[in-house]
Amino acid sequence: MTPFLPVVFAAFAALAWHDLRKAFLLFVAALPVYIIRFPVAGIPTTALEVLFVILFAAWMFKREKRLIDIKGWGWLLLAWLIVATVSLFVSPDFRAAAGVWKAYFIEPILFFLIANDLMRAQKDRDAVVGALACSALAVSGMAIAQHWTGWGVPPPFNGVPVPPATEAEFRSTSFYGFPNAVGLFLAPLAPFFLRKKPLHLAAFFASVAAIALAQSEGALIGLAAGVGVYLLCFKKTRLPAVLAGAVAVVALLLLPTRALVIEKLTLNDWSGRVRKEMWVEASQMLKDHAVLGAGLSGYPIVFDTYHKARHIEIFQYPHQLVLNFWSELGLAGVIAFFLLIGRYFQTAGRLLRDNPVWAAMLIASMTALLVHGLVDVPYFKNDLSMLFWLLLAFASSALAEARRVDAQSKN
Repeated sequence: MTPFLPVVFAAFAALAWHDLRKAFLLFVAALPVYIIRFPVAGIPTTALEVLFVILFAAWMFKREKRLIDIKGWGWLLLAWLIVATVSLFVSPDFRAAAGVWKAYFIEPILFFLIANDLMRAQKDRDAVVGALACSALAVSGMAIAQHWTGWGVPPPFNGVPVPPATEAEFRSTSFYGFPNAVGLFLAPLAPFFLRKKPLHLAAFFASVAAIALAQSEGALIGLAAGVGVYLLCFKKTRLPAVLAGAVAVVALLLLPTRALVIEKLTLNDWSGRVRKEMWVEASQMLKDHAVLGAGLSGYPIVFDTYHKARHIEIFQYPHQLVLNFWSELGLAGVIAFFLLIGRYFQTAGRLLRDNPVWAAMLIASMTALLVHGLVDVPYFKNDLSMLFWLLLAFASSALAEARRVDAQSKN
């Protein structure tokens, strides 16, 4: 641990004790700091986890003693926790699984409770979006700067081929070690920046630029789907959105890039072929582990026996949303995930009448995440698991506020 980190943690603790809400916003803005890793008493941890422990402790002491309204979500949280705990003991690597269980399940669920408690009004959620915009600008700014300077881009994404490869692309990675992390973080956030405020608009366009410079094609398609769904939610933008989409499709199919577009969409480029081979082998593995999967962090170990295409490395996850959850959490985990998603969209649908802009942003954000997840891993990362549960908290807290308003109007 570098000497300045304890100072940062102490300052954050002081802020959390003095002003819990500001500390919460700062934590949200600091989601990418999970990349700062170090051991504590021999246990691997991240700067984000330390900040969360501080935030949680301050929240337990400082919070107002009131009931947190998560009506309709409690049993889903319990199911998610039970599934993750079972998968912890299924895993062939208990130590690694325990780290995943703590960072991707326990802490995000606690964060969901904190977020619901502190985001009781729309102004609170808007403030959180502002914090996310600052984070998005930092990540995007770094990616854009890398495009011009090349600074901090690791191989093989820096344009220098790594033997035996003879060619290499330049792809911005921002603060992360790989370019797709840029799109995984920014694509679900960008729909929340579709507002007239300068900070939000700057964050939106910077996010689009950063995703493009990272050449994260899945994220671009996911974001396009999210923005399209957002525009379809409003009568005045519905027809223009359909026409613009039709023009874009026709243009892509008629331009000289038609062959390249079809190759990408059908997953017949190198990246797509790698994924399809991986999915076939992962599916074969899951035939033998259909109920329990491989357990938390168990995929690389269990998958090795089924991995015949040795020209492809063994990744940490299968890079496909359903296969990711199935291998990590078993069949029950897939069901629990889709129940959470179903509850989320049901909640967003109920908000369309009273809070249509916010509801449209919720729908668009999750659409971007799910579409991108068809070819990637949109949950199993420290920042992404926190972000996922923050999206759920955005939905649940907005509906809880609507219930309070309705109850007050009836009294």
